[in-house]
Amino acid sequence: MNTTIPIIRTYWGNRNETKAEIPRLPVMKNHLVYVWGKENEQYLKKRGFKTFLVEESLPYFDSYNTQYGKKLIALDLALQKFERVILLDWDCYALRPLDKNFYKLLEKNETLCPLYAQHKDTVESFKETFEGRLILDYNLEYFKVLEKEFKKYSWDFEEGLASPNFSCLYTSNRNLGKDLIDITLKNKIEGCIEEHAMLLYANCNLGEYINKFQPAYVQGVSDDRTDHYFKISKVQRKLNKFINNKIDMDLYFKHI
Repeated sequence: MNTTIPIIRTYWGNRNETKAEIPRLPVMKNHLVYVWGKENEQYLKKRGFKTFLVEESLPYFDSYNTQYGKKLIALDLALQKFERVILLDWDCYALRPLDKNFYKLLEKNETLCPLYAQHKDTVESFKETFEGRLILDYNLEYFKVLEKEFKKYSWDFEEGLASPNFSCLYTSNRNLGKDLIDITLKNKIEGCIEEHAMLLYANCNLGEYINKFQPAYVQGVSDDRTDHYFKISKVQRKLNKFINNKIDMDLYFKHI
């Protein structure tokens, strides 16, 4: 069994919140960061990361509201080089070594991407979550974009909206990055671009998505991140329970 799968991450901009999530040194094998900006590349290289400097980007993904399309560019570039990849957010951590059992779990489907929830009153739930923090005032207009787009690209679930979560994507479909970029541009998607494109790509109902695309090795949001009273936490708890009743989860990653 070939257990050598590149772990792909991305880095652009200069957000302190993202820098705080980056480990001081690489902690996983086969780690490759697709990075925008030479200063950012040098920052990562000094920490010991192997990098790929993305020299060009699609203009559509250069605005604040469409920046997450860069993850799709990285995915496409990686799939041009590797037969299969795992694309991780910086706040998604390995809980234990990726052993033979983990690689067996990948056989469920050629593409696996977990689910998470947003509250239907997305802006109000973000206000509740970020109350008293500068990020709230700075991102309020962006939160309005998120609410508009989540209502277009999601499944109704209780008082919330269920959506793919791109925190931990696995794929052996070497056309997936290009396909998701094409879907994004065709529909002029904003906000959480990569997640909305994944929903359109899946082209199924919530139950079918769980059966086909939901991995057993990671939750869209970890159970222990849903133990407070926020609206968004309550609906995430319900979604996790709903998924757990359908799949025997065997967690190898934790997304916080």
